[in-house]
Amino acid sequence: MEINWASGLVGEKEGVEPSLLYRPKGMPAPFLATVINAALLFGILYSVGKKPVLEALKKRKAEIVAGIDEASRMKAEAAARLAEYEAKLAGLDAEIERIRAEMREAVEAERRRILSEAKERRERMERDARILVEQELKAAREALVRETVASAMVSATRLLGTSVGAPDHDRLAREYLDVVGRTALGTPGGPS
Repeated sequence: MEINWASGLVGEKEGVEPSLLYRPKGMPAPFLATVINAALLFGILYSVGKKPVLEALKKRKAEIVAGIDEASRMKAEAAARLAEYEAKLAGLDAEIERIRAEMREAVEAERRRILSEAKERRERMERDARILVEQELKAAREALVRETVASAMVSATRLLGTSVGAPDHDRLAREYLDVVGRTALGTPGGPS
């Protein structure tokens, strides 16, 4: 099969010799017509689509530039946050040591406070115990003195009851009345 390069650009006709304008029926379309049609189509598409395509390309370029700018801004923010976190991490050991030191100081202060309170409580308990023991001793002495006096009185009463007779009793009563009488009158003196 032969290639028709340029015969019959306008169309097909029966019984014609192949020429630039017409070709006989059944002969394939000329290659030049396909090229001209393609060139016209591309020319029309270019003239009609040039402005929208350029605007779309400009818009796409602007979107890409905005995306790049946004990515740059986000990268800068991430770098700043990274630097901030790295600074915090670098200072973290010092912060941990500072907190540990503060806790040690607080524990030591609490230990001193507890020991001080315990010492004060012990001294107060010792003082209260001494006072209680002194009071108990004083009460025991008083009870002992009372018992001794009561026992001495019982013994003296028995002794007097057995050894003092009626004449001694009368004489002691007179002496007692003389002493009371003188004391009431305000004259010093003892029994005569």
